[in-house]
Amino acid sequence: MKCRKERGAVIAEAAVVIGLLFFFLLATMEFGRIYNVYQVITDAAREGARFSALSNGGTQPTAQNVANQVCSYLNASAVQLDCTVKQNLPQGVTCNSGTSLPNTTPPGVYVTSNCTVVVNNVQTGYSEVDVAVPYKFLSLPFGTVNIRTRAVMRNETN
Repeated sequence: MKCRKERGAVIAEAAVVIGLLFFFLLATMEFGRIYNVYQVITDAAREGARFSALSNGGTQPTAQNVANQVCSYLNASAVQLDCTVKQNLPQGVTCNSGTSLPNTTPPGVYVTSNCTVVVNNVQTGYSEVDVAVPYKFLSLPFGTVNIRTRAVMRNETN
């Protein structure tokens, strides 16, 4: 026979375990959503860099055309972003720095199509497309974070 002190212990333990179970379930779903959005913006940045690297009769597309290409890819995947191109990279981020966008970068598309690098005494041009998208957590209380990615491709005019 159970002692009176142990009454309700099973219900309390079940409440704790079920609470933890739901927390881990929601955290797993959020991680899946974040990874999905990251893959989408990585593919969009890659598509924008590919579009920027192509020469159309010897001229490269404008930065706004590249941003429109990125945003059309994002909109097809239900990721919303302001499609106005950001002409200037944040301070400390340059073509050859390899530095990614800082956490404080405003969301948007950053296009740099006139980067150069010398490889084996040959100057080669390349295009960089950086994308920062805000991500709002649906079920966990973490607010909004920016997910950032970068794609780099050699220009076809070289």
